[in-house]
Amino acid sequence: MVGSKSQRWRNLGVAAGAATAFLFAAFDLYQWALAYVADRFHNDFTFYVAAARIGIKHGWGSIYDLSIQQAELDALGSRIHVAELARYISPPPIAWLAIYGLQLGQPGLLVALGVAGSYGLLRTGRPFLAGLALGALALKPQLAFLVPAALLLSGRTRAFWGSVVALGLLAVASVITLGPGGVAEYGARLSFAASVPVNRELTLAPLLGSIAVTRGVQAAIAVWSLVLVYRLRGGQLEWIFIASMAGGLLASPYLHLDDLVMFGLAGWLYLRTDRKPRWAWVFLLGAALAIEGLPVWGPLPMIVSEVAALILVSVAALKHHDGDAEHHSSEGENDAGLQRDREHVAVDRQPEPVDDRARQS
Repeated sequence: MVGSKSQRWRNLGVAAGAATAFLFAAFDLYQWALAYVADRFHNDFTFYVAAARIGIKHGWGSIYDLSIQQAELDALGSRIHVAELARYISPPPIAWLAIYGLQLGQPGLLVALGVAGSYGLLRTGRPFLAGLALGALALKPQLAFLVPAALLLSGRTRAFWGSVVALGLLAVASVITLGPGGVAEYGARLSFAASVPVNRELTLAPLLGSIAVTRGVQAAIAVWSLVLVYRLRGGQLEWIFIASMAGGLLASPYLHLDDLVMFGLAGWLYLRTDRKPRWAWVFLLGAALAIEGLPVWGPLPMIVSEVAALILVSVAALKHHDGDAEHHSSEGENDAGLQRDREHVAVDRQPEPVDDRARQS
């Protein structure tokens, strides 16, 4: 009877979550349609296309040249003028992929898919490929920059080296294509972007005031997140990604609304963990409302949700005991592999028939 009641509540929660997700998706599509009809050029994808065309015409080392960017924007018929928030500042791989980008033009979803793919590959026992999947971080590194280090600290060394190979190759290719001048201009564009207040509205900077203090606090949060990862290294794989993403978002110096797709991924992984409180879905629903309503009530509820998420991870890490959870080898054994091992052990422990004739002889 108790199980049946619990199942009914679980089904009700799933139905409520599905209905809420549908409403949010419909609202997002409505907003997208309005924005597209009003002006199809005012999204970041326009700048990705412009950068790609500059690279093809003038060489990749020129993609951060503002005068050439303006000329290309004019050639596209965008009527966009280079300004504080209207310039290409993304890493070169975004420009390389611009013929494949989504219309909304933000790579956050691709980064989330890369991290989710890494998690899935680790679960199926392919750690090096899981690391290679993190090459997606090159598209927007600040969204999950702690994940490779988290893999190393959790003992998943093959996955870590896979990420080093993928990100290293992309970094080398970027430097080669940009050249010294392009690299210098890229650095200048990043420095300028960090000084634009709008780019810091969803970070801790508006609350803390001083940029120096903010950077110190963010560095401390990043370190603490990796401490949590190390503490949770013997537990479920999901916690490694949750801790690194939850802390990484708070430690990020530059966030926009669409970047919070990473928070959604962390929430999905949290729902997959064992021994979570029954009210976990209520917390995640509240966080989703805080994010979706950000244009209405501002960033404070969203930041509170991020801080609360890190606190939840901290509590889980402090309560964690290696003996109470799954153990992973230094190569990152996956759940499927562990299950197969348990099945073999179960078979091996079955009593075997004894041949009494052998004893008699």
